[in-house]
Amino acid sequence: MPTALAVGLVLVLGLLAPSALPAASAASGEPRSPVAATPSAGRPEAGTRTPPARRTRIILAVLPRRPVAGEQLLARGAVGAPGRRPVRLQLRVTDAEGERRWRTVERVRSFPGGRFRVRLVMPGTPTSLRAVAPRTWVGGRPARREVSPARRLVPVPQTIDATFPALVVPGSEATIAGAATPARRGRLMGLQQRTVGGPWEFVSFDRQDRRGRFALDLPTEDAGLVEVRVVAGRFNGAPLVRTAPSEVEIGREGIEATLRVTRGAETTTDDGRPALSGRPEVVVRPAEPVSAVEMYVDAQPAGSATETEDGTWVWTWDTVRLADGPHDVVARLEKGVRRGVSQAVRVDTQQPASPAALTGLPEGFRAETLAAGLFLPTTFEVLDARRVLVAEKSGLVRLVEDGVVAPEPVIDISDHVLARDDVGLIAMTLAPDFDRRTTTGEVYLGYTYLEDPAQADRFEQTHRVTRVVLRDGVQAGAEEVVLGTPDVAACPVPETPGCLPFVGTGHAMGELLFDDRGALLVTVGDGALYAGQSPEAVRAQDLDVLAGKVLRVDPDTGLGLPDNPYYSGAGAASQNRDRIWAYGLRNPFRLGVDAEGDVILGDVGEDAAEELDRLERGANYGWPCVEADRPGPSFLREAGREPSCPSLAEPPEVPTAPTPPIHVYPHDPQAGGSVSGGVALAGAPAYPAAYRDRFLYSDYALGEMRLIDTASLDPTDDAAERAAYESFATREAVATPVRTRIGPDGTVWFLTIFPGELRRIVHDTDGATTCDLGTWRASWFADGELTGTPDAVTCEQTAEAFPRPPGIPDQGSAVSFEGRFRFAGGAYEFVATGAGPTRFVLDDEVVLDTFGVGGDSGERFVRTLVPGIHRARLDYVDERGIAASRATWEPTTAFPEVAVTVPDGTFHAPGDEVSWQVTATDAAGADIADSATTTLQILHYPGEVPHLHPAVREQGRTGSARLTQDHAEGRTAYRLTASVTDSAGHPATSAPVYLCLEGNAVGVCS
Repeated sequence: MPTALAVGLVLVLGLLAPSALPAASAASGEPRSPVAATPSAGRPEAGTRTPPARRTRIILAVLPRRPVAGEQLLARGAVGAPGRRPVRLQLRVTDAEGERRWRTVERVRSFPGGRFRVRLVMPGTPTSLRAVAPRTWVGGRPARREVSPARRLVPVPQTIDATFPALVVPGSEATIAGAATPARRGRLMGLQQRTVGGPWEFVSFDRQDRRGRFALDLPTEDAGLVEVRVVAGRFNGAPLVRTAPSEVEIGREGIEATLRVTRGAETTTDDGRPALSGRPEVVVRPAEPVSAVEMYVDAQPAGSATETEDGTWVWTWDTVRLADGPHDVVARLEKGVRRGVSQAVRVDTQQPASPAALTGLPEGFRAETLAAGLFLPTTFEVLDARRVLVAEKSGLVRLVEDGVVAPEPVIDISDHVLARDDVGLIAMTLAPDFDRRTTTGEVYLGYTYLEDPAQADRFEQTHRVTRVVLRDGVQAGAEEVVLGTPDVAACPVPETPGCLPFVGTGHAMGELLFDDRGALLVTVGDGALYAGQSPEAVRAQDLDVLAGKVLRVDPDTGLGLPDNPYYSGAGAASQNRDRIWAYGLRNPFRLGVDAEGDVILGDVGEDAAEELDRLERGANYGWPCVEADRPGPSFLREAGREPSCPSLAEPPEVPTAPTPPIHVYPHDPQAGGSVSGGVALAGAPAYPAAYRDRFLYSDYALGEMRLIDTASLDPTDDAAERAAYESFATREAVATPVRTRIGPDGTVWFLTIFPGELRRIVHDTDGATTCDLGTWRASWFADGELTGTPDAVTCEQTAEAFPRPPGIPDQGSAVSFEGRFRFAGGAYEFVATGAGPTRFVLDDEVVLDTFGVGGDSGERFVRTLVPGIHRARLDYVDERGIAASRATWEPTTAFPEVAVTVPDGTFHAPGDEVSWQVTATDAAGADIADSATTTLQILHYPGEVPHLHPAVREQGRTGSARLTQDHAEGRTAYRLTASVTDSAGHPATSAPVYLCLEGNAVGVCS
C-alpha cells in the first residue's frame, strides 16, 4: 500500500505540475501561471524509449469557402497528437483599447483520432479564425500546445442575377432563369408576383444547383402588367435576400394601330396619279391606349405625334422637305415596356418647285434625273450622250436610250447570279476596243455565281468574271468564264487556283477596270461577312487565296501577267499569287482614276475607319491586321490564335508593313460608313475651274459626295490632313450612290440604287433658265417664228399659252413648251389641243402636227410607256390672240391595288423564317397576285438614319425568308414590299411591312 500510495501521489503531483499546463501567450488573452515551470516535467524518465516526433500544428479547414454574414460555418480539423484533447476556436478581435487580440468563441474536445469539428456563426465583418489545442497530457504522455494557421474569413454579399423578360405573350411558357452568388446547392428559390401596388404572392419554386443556378416558371394566363421578384430563402443561417422588383407585361408585343394621311393638299404626279404636297396631317388610331407615338418617314425618325381627346394621335407632316416621288410613313407606339409598329401608308409627294435650300448641292449646281425605273442598278457604262448600258443586281444588263429603259435586257445571266444581300451582278466594264457607236464588242461582268437556285442560302459560294460579246447591241455567242472555277458552287479549298471564295452575305466582287496596258484589274472582297467573328478575313493576307485582293490578269485567259509583283510563272501562270497586284483589303468596292492617272481604291471599313488608297504594285493594305491606320479586329490579334495576324507575310519579298491610306475618316453614323472610289473632276469641263483639280468620291451609307485633292495627299501626312474633305452633294441630291463616272457632256453621272435612277449633276454656267423635272420650259418668240434665241424663257406647271410674259404680244407670237416627266409606266391617254398651228412630240415621235394647215386642232391618242423619264414638247403659234393650247395625259385605267401581310406579326427572333401573303387586283377587280414580286430589304442602322441592302426578291402571291442579323448584329431591321403590273402595264407597289428582330432596337423597332 505505501508503495501504491507513493506512485499515485507522484501521478497526481505530475498532473498538477505547472509544466504540464499549456504555456500562456500574451496574444491569447489567457493569464500566465505564476508558478515557475519545472524544466524536467513531462519528460520521459532516463532509460525509457523516446516516442516519434508528432505534428505540432493543427490542421484547420472552414466551410463554406465564401461565407455570408450570419451563416453557420463548419470548422473542422485535426490536432497533431492523437487522443481526446480540448480545442479552442478563436477569432481575431479589436478590444476597447484598439488592440488586436484573439478571443475564444467555441470550445470542443477532439475525437480519439485527433479530429474535431465545430459550428460557429460568420461575423458581419472580415476577421481571422484559428484553432488552439492547449498543452496537456494525453494517455499518460505530455501533448504540446498546438496552434493552426489563421484562416481569413471575409463575408461576401448575397446577390441574385436573374433575367426578367419585359414582355411575355399570354399563354406562352415563360421562365425566369438566373444564378445566385454565392452558390448554395439546395437553397430554396422562389418567384413572387403581384399586380402593381398589390400584395406579393409566391407563384413558383426551385432549388439552386451546385453552381447557384435556378429556373422559375412565370404564370402567363392573365394579361396585364405585373411586378415580379426572385427570393432566396433563409439557408443555414444566411438571411433571406430578394431582387428588386421588375415589371413584366403579359401581352402581345405588337400594339396594333391604323394610320391615315389626310389629303388636304392634293396634287398629282407627272403621270396624273394622286399625290401630296405641303403639310398634310397624319392620324394614328391605336387599338388600345398608348403612352407615346413616334413617326418615321422612309424608316427615318421624323417627329412625335400629339394625343387628342378621342385617343387618336395627330402629326403634321412637312412634305416640302422630301424629294418628289414615293415615300412611306409609319408610327412606332409605346405603352410601358410594350411597343408596336402601325400599319404603314405609301404616298407620292409632288411639290410645285424644289426649294433651293434643299437641293443638296452648292449654289449653281442641280441634280437631274436621266433615267428612272431601274431595279437595283449597280453599275453602268456610257455609250454616248443618248445611250447607256446599266447592270442590275439580278443579272440583267439594260440599254437606256434618251432616258427610256428598254423593256428587254441586252444581256440576261440572271439564272445563275446569286442576287441576295450585298451580292449579285456588281461589276461591269467594256473592252478597250469596244465600239460604243454600234454597241459591238466584249462586255466583262463580275458577279457571285449561283450553281443551283435551290442552294441560294448556302453559306459558301464563289464569284466569277465572265465575258459576253455583243454585236449591234445583241448578244452573240455564249458567256465565257475568264476567272473563277467553272460550274463550281464553292471553292473545293480556298487555295484552288483561279477560284474566288466567298462566305456569308457580303464583301464580294467590287470593280472591273482596264489599266493603261490593257490588263484587267479585278477587286475582290475578303468574302467573309456574317454575324460574329469571321476568321476567314485573314485570307486577305494569304497570297495563295484570291480573297481580299486586287487582281491583275490577262483579259483573254484570266491568268497572271509576268510584270505582276508575285509572278512565279510556275504552272503556266495559273497560280493564285501570279494574279495578285495588291492585297490586304476588306471590301474594295470601287476604283477610280485621279488627274495624275493614279488608280484610287475605296476600301469599306468594319467598325473603325473608311479609307481611300493609292493602288500600288505589290502593296499590302493591312486588313485584317489593321483597319486603315488603326488596329484590326481584336479577336484576330489574340495570342496563340490560329489563324492570326502576326507572321503572315510570305514569301520574304512580301512587304510586312502595311501601306497607309491617303485619305481616312471615321466609320460612324455622322462621318459615314461605306466609301466608294470616284472620279477626277479634271474630266468635267462643264464645272468651274476651281473644281478641276479635285477628286470626287462617295459614301453610300451617308448618301454624300465629297471632294479631296489626291495630288496633295500623301500617306505620311498627319491624321488631320488625311481626314480633311469638302462636302459636295448630300442625300437630297444623290440618295444612295453606287457608281460615278464623267459623262460625255463633261458632268458627273451617277447611279443611285434606291430609287433606281441614273442622274447627273449639272452646273448652270450661263445663267440660263432651268426648270425642274415635271415642269415645262416655255420658250417665247414675239415674232411667231420658233427659231433663233427666244425673247423670254419661263418655267410653267402647264403647257398653256396664257398668261404671256412681258413683251410677248397677244397675237402673232409663238411658244415652245419642253419638259421631262416621270411616268410609272403603262398605257396613258394623251390630249393635245391648240387654236392654231400645233405640234406635239412625245419621245421624238411627232403625234400631232397642224403647221401649214391652220385652224383649231386637237388629238387624243394612247401610248404605252415604260417606267422612267419621258420627254414631251408642244409647239404653238397664236395667230388669233386666243392663247388656247394645252397638253395633258392620264392613265387609261386606274392603277392596280396591292398589299402584303405577314401573318406572324412584326417582332421576330434572329434566324426566324417568316412567310408573307400578297393580295392584288387590277382596275376591273381581277386577281393578279400570282404576278407579284416581293422585295425584302435590310435596313442597317449605324445611327438614326439607315442605309439599305437588298436581301430577297421572290415571285408569286406567297413567299418566305429567314431573318438574320449577319450584316449588322444589333443594328438590323427589315422592310418588305410587293409590286404588281396589270395588263395595261400600270405598276403598283404596296405599303411596306416593317419586321423587327429581338435585340435590334433600331428605327421603328426601337
